[in-house]
Amino acid sequence: MIRINLIPKEERKKVRKKRRMGVPKIGIPGIDLIGSFVLLLIVGGVLFFMHRGYTAKIRKVKENIAVAKEELKKLESEVKVVKSFEKKQKELNVLIDLVKELNKNRSLMIHLLDELNYRKPDYIWYTSLNLTTTSMNLEGITFSNQLVPQLMDNLEKSAYISNVQLVEVQDGDFEGHTVKTFSITANVHPPSGGK
Repeated sequence: MIRINLIPKEERKKVRKKRRMGVPKIGIPGIDLIGSFVLLLIVGGVLFFMHRGYTAKIRKVKENIAVAKEELKKLESEVKVVKSFEKKQKELNVLIDLVKELNKNRSLMIHLLDELNYRKPDYIWYTSLNLTTTSMNLEGITFSNQLVPQLMDNLEKSAYISNVQLVEVQDGDFEGHTVKTFSITANVHPPSGGK
């Protein structure tokens, strides 16, 4: 690109001189210093108030932490009391469950003893009875082998007894008399459809 300078030669020297010196500034001497000082004051004021605000917030947070720690100490003792109550409640629940189980089985055991007495043929005597909540082991003596199957049939008819099995029948002696000793096992349960 071609440049054309339209300024006359005499004037060109003056223009070059002005360009070297720069454009004269019109204004108040020291205004830059005053502006810097004012800016410094503004920044300092902003920082002061920010510091003051953050300090107040920090103080408030520390107070809240102190209050929360005091409440935590109060609550710790209450938590200990609650845990103590929960532990006692668990122990009581275990005892209550045990009593419920005993009560449930108590009526079953009474019915079983009643059934064993009711279904026993004459001339059979029980010598040993082991009962659990699910099984029974019965031992006894009789004068005749024929009475043991009759006892087993009678027990099978009971709503509380099932799966009656003969373990053994042996010859024995009782006060100078020849007898038959027997052992029977069976399952025991509440009657189906009832308690």
